[in-house]
Amino acid sequence: RNKALKSLPDEMNGPIFDLCVANILAGPLVSLAPTIASLVKSGGEIGLSGVLATKADSVADAYQIFFDDVTISDEEGGWVLITGKRK
Repeated sequence: RNKALKSLPDEMNGPIFDLCVANILAGPLVSLAPTIASLVKSGGEIGLSGVLATKADSVADAYQIFFDDVTISDEEGGWVLITGKRK
């Protein structure tokens, strides 16, 4: 273990990404909403998949706090794609 490295370098902390794509189930996506939002720059985008259509509203609700235009952009075979733009 490298005890000198206790955290990421400053340039790697905070909102540094223009885009975040996640293909995981609804439960983890809801739990991770604050973390994902904290890593996406203002104006950056998300693409969330791996979400069953029956769970789409709960995922969208969790991200609307942090993102504008949270939309169910596509649906196929009972699975959806949710997109949004960081506030």
